[in-house]
Amino acid sequence: SEGMYSSGFQQIMHLLLFAVQLCSAQKAILRWDLPAGRIGGCRSVGNNWGNFQEVWDVTLKACEDLCAFVPHCVAIEYTTLPSSAGGAVYQRCELHWVKITHVLPVPGATCYKKTVLGMIYPPPPPSPLPLRPPPSPPPLPPLVPPPPASPLLPPPSPIPSPLPAAPPLLPPLPFKPPTLPPLPFPLSPVPQPPSPMLPPCPPLPPSMPSPAPLPPPSYPPVPLPPATPPLPPPPNPCIDLVYPFSDFTTCPNLRNAQLQHAKLMNSNMAVVDFAGANLSMADLTGAVLTGASFHGSILDFATIPGVSMVNVNFTGASAMGTHFSGSHFESSVLTNADFKSADLSDVQLMNLRETNHANLSGATLDRVNVMQATFSSVDFSRCKFRESTFIDAKFESCGLDYADLTGAKIENTQFIESYLIGVNAAQAEFLSTDL
Repeated sequence: SEGMYSSGFQQIMHLLLFAVQLCSAQKAILRWDLPAGRIGGCRSVGNNWGNFQEVWDVTLKACEDLCAFVPHCVAIEYTTLPSSAGGAVYQRCELHWVKITHVLPVPGATCYKKTVLGMIYPPPPPSPLPLRPPPSPPPLPPLVPPPPASPLLPPPSPIPSPLPAAPPLLPPLPFKPPTLPPLPFPLSPVPQPPSPMLPPCPPLPPSMPSPAPLPPPSYPPVPLPPATPPLPPPPNPCIDLVYPFSDFTTCPNLRNAQLQHAKLMNSNMAVVDFAGANLSMADLTGAVLTGASFHGSILDFATIPGVSMVNVNFTGASAMGTHFSGSHFESSVLTNADFKSADLSDVQLMNLRETNHANLSGATLDRVNVMQATFSSVDFSRCKFRESTFIDAKFESCGLDYADLTGAKIENTQFIESYLIGVNAAQAEFLSTDL
């Protein structure tokens, strides 16, 4: 099935990758090419996704090894998906079975076509050499008999012993105890004094029952020390200024601040650094944000209407469902920003030169005035551009599938290798436009 993914298939593909890395003897010489030299998601004939299988949390090299091992795999699509909460990054590998003809701009996705150039086979094992028999031991020399005794020589004399013989042992002498002379006087017993009479022992008292054992002493419970609370995040130097009508001129640092549901209406936050901050569902109505930086911050479902966005950096920011209606974007940076389903109606988009790989799918851009803006690999699918004006704009490798351009006025605008499948252009005007 198309795009089917299951945990069982995920385990099988990881085991297959392990088997490829461990046991594969023959190797294919491959080349991975970008279709038409462009970056985007893999598409087949008729702008279809084709048939493919997904494998998550693998590297690009592992994705290529899986496709190289499967003969009917013709291409891979490798996508890096940042988490909307920030921090985590997910990798998705698609193994495609259908011939890829072109690519479609998809944020974070790259399509590679597989071309087999040849195969490398392992060399044959060396032939075993015949074993040679061990060398035979050298022959033993012949035994030589001893020479005969000469009749002229006398027989050898015995060798004298170097030590004399020990003398015989003497017999032991008999032992007699000495005899003592008799005493001159008889011995008489020594008289002993009579032993004094001891008083009789008093009678024993009647037996008393043994007392019951005392209970063990009870002590009051010793209170345990309270658990050590987790360390709080380091205090932000400007967090005390977060309230309506505040002025951050002397303290423009709100990096990594937790500002969910913050009330910052009509505050002066020019050139304030919001990098990594969380402003989801915050209210910035009427605030001054000229030169501010929202690099990698979270603005989901925040309220920022009628705000001047001159030279504001939204690189990698998440602003899904955010209310920007009536705001003025000029010379701002939206690279890798996620404005999915955001409300950008009645917005001015002027001199946008760094809007690459952004996601504005499903966003509302009714009555938008786009002047001298360049969009590269931006997803505008299912966007609403009703009664909007485009002058000197450039859309390069963008996707505008099923967008609504009803009553739009498009003048001197270029749509270079972009996709406009299912676009509703009723009552739209195209003047000097390159399609």
